[in-house]
Amino acid sequence: MPTVTLITPCPPDISAFGTRSISSFLRSKGHQTNIIFFPGVIGLQGGEGTSGQYYNDTILTQVKEICSDSSLVVISFMTSYLERAIQLTTTIRKDTSARVLWGGMHTMLKPETVLDYHDLILVGEGEEAILELVEQITAEKSVDNIQGIWTRKNGHIIDNGIRPPIQDLDQLPFYDFSSQHHYLHEPEFNRISIMNEESFKNYLTPMPFFNNTLKLTYRTITDRGCPHVCTYCNAPALKRLFEPCNVPYFRHRSPAHVIKELSYIIKKYPFVEAIQFFDDTFFSRPARWFEEFAIEYKKQIDLPFYCQTSPTTVNRKKLELLMDAGLVFIEMGIQTGSDKIRKLYRRKETNQMILDGVRLIHSYFPRLMMPVYHFIIDNPWETEEDQMDTVRLIADFPKPFGLAVASLIFFPDTGLFERARDEGLVFLEKDEAFHPPFYIPHQKNYPGFLLYLLTFPYFPKSILKVLMHHNVAAFFSRHTPQTFYQAAHSIGEFVRSAIKGFHLILRGDFKRIIRYFKRRVFTSNPANRASTD
Repeated sequence: MPTVTLITPCPPDISAFGTRSISSFLRSKGHQTNIIFFPGVIGLQGGEGTSGQYYNDTILTQVKEICSDSSLVVISFMTSYLERAIQLTTTIRKDTSARVLWGGMHTMLKPETVLDYHDLILVGEGEEAILELVEQITAEKSVDNIQGIWTRKNGHIIDNGIRPPIQDLDQLPFYDFSSQHHYLHEPEFNRISIMNEESFKNYLTPMPFFNNTLKLTYRTITDRGCPHVCTYCNAPALKRLFEPCNVPYFRHRSPAHVIKELSYIIKKYPFVEAIQFFDDTFFSRPARWFEEFAIEYKKQIDLPFYCQTSPTTVNRKKLELLMDAGLVFIEMGIQTGSDKIRKLYRRKETNQMILDGVRLIHSYFPRLMMPVYHFIIDNPWETEEDQMDTVRLIADFPKPFGLAVASLIFFPDTGLFERARDEGLVFLEKDEAFHPPFYIPHQKNYPGFLLYLLTFPYFPKSILKVLMHHNVAAFFSRHTPQTFYQAAHSIGEFVRSAIKGFHLILRGDFKRIIRYFKRRVFTSNPANRASTD
């Protein structure tokens, strides 16, 4: 039986839940699959505004060899990996007989534009649609009438609508973490290797635990969709896309299904020491779900676990249920302390709700580890006063806490992308094929400097209070040169790295130190940087 090869340019943790779900579903129906993981960051920005890591001829040759007996190659990716998907597709179409299907968020939201690069795309959820496609290809029948599979024929697009969401997620098999017929791109060795249990172990995320220790952590997702409508996210666009299907966009698996998955994983991989629920909105489900989950998790799994929440969903009852089951760490998306920017983002919480949630989480410290709160910067509509509102909000948080700060990115079909495009802040590339990066270059300023100081959990509040004073902030905003902020950032990162290194040495974790220096050597080599030719 012909093989289906799934290729996923993905973040460094190689979770790739969508690809793993499709592989598992196809295998459950008797089909053979390969998965090739291409882990890595988005890449270095080139001089002409391009971004991404391009694969060299050695890697592309290996891709062709793996795909040589495949009837179908599925490439699933997010917008940031578009250029890599184009390069892989060009190689496969040129040198193999396999059909190439694109899937993923970018493809669903921009189907007409991506058909310029090949002739098959997926619009909607993939398991059932791809199974039908594989069976049609295997039977040498037409693929022109499969719901959710768009194609191009004689220069014309055949729009086959949307494949509806799968309502009952419990009917799906667990994600394919088998490590069988899985391949891994290892750029530091310039090769694609066959994965095994040891290489899978090396890619498990070491999450912080008590007493400066780490736990090898298995990540999973227990829901699909999102109940929120944030304008920087593409969830509202996907809700609109799926609206005619009459299936709820936000769905979650049952506690029993989740527990069965975790039981399988810890039996297969006894080196797994903790669980991370990677759902953006883990707290959004009803309390009765947590009541059932907490009992069975503690009874059958009994490992420490990590999850995420939001100010509108966290509450004491859910927290206590989860802590009794083994919750040790929580992170929460907040994004801004400015009422104006919060309205722009369509976030429903107020600063008081945020403070209530933060203080609730802090009330369980040190039973819960130091929490992490997420914020967005580099918003072109955000004034320095808006930024100071965020700084003042964070300064009221009880210590200790960590911050995860990210630049605003304009992803296709988000509300903020549409506004940025209309105002000329971002431009469309040729034929509306989106190429990263979609962000406003970072501008260092005084509020940003204060926010950076807040990323140090134990920075003295007394000094911060002086620096936040209106007159002090006004003076430094007018008179501090960019070179000062750059130097302060360099010194701060040196201190942060030195502290981390010191703790690693105390723990005797020399493997992580070696891995860190290997990455530094690899990324500093110009031969490994993105090409802009």
